[in-house]
Amino acid sequence: MALRHVFEERDCDVGLAPEPGLIIDGGANVGFASVLFANKYPRTRILAVEPHRDNTVIMGLNCHNYPNVQLITSAIWSSDTYLEIANPDCRIHGGFRVQEASSIENPNTFPSITLTELLHQTNGQDVDLLKLDIEGAEEEIFSRGYRDWIDRIRTLVIESHGESGERIVRKTIAETGRFRCSQRGEKLIFQREA
Repeated sequence: MALRHVFEERDCDVGLAPEPGLIIDGGANVGFASVLFANKYPRTRILAVEPHRDNTVIMGLNCHNYPNVQLITSAIWSSDTYLEIANPDCRIHGGFRVQEASSIENPNTFPSITLTELLHQTNGQDVDLLKLDIEGAEEEIFSRGYRDWIDRIRTLVIESHGESGERIVRKTIAETGRFRCSQRGEKLIFQREA
């Protein structure tokens, strides 16, 4: 299904011009969107963030011919904390959710990464495209700490999960007064106005 969404429906392909400098692929899964972006924009730096270890192994294979794709094994969150996969036995492809870890002693925990930290790693570069398919974590990152990074995003493509997530994303974006909204399939597209 993800393969069809990315390569046939092209639901993440929003046509950035000129060639972007930085794309963040949050919830990169096995790297299909990162591969699409890397083929379309071979000189663009792509940060692909994915928490599930099995997915990152496959993503590494899918993206090994693309030196502009950097894999980050973590999950985007609103603060520096430790996370764990909330539903490790999920059999739905791309359906893994994260939650704050109940104990950092658990070997399945991992440190979160904030969008602020990702932007810090880019030496102040704005994000031309932030693609988020983060299985409900959008509620967390659009509720707290977003003022530190929201003005540095030019285009946001997000698949929200549930009415609550979509409501929070739309409310936060509307508060900025700087983005126009459209929709393609399950993806909401917000593009910053000049």
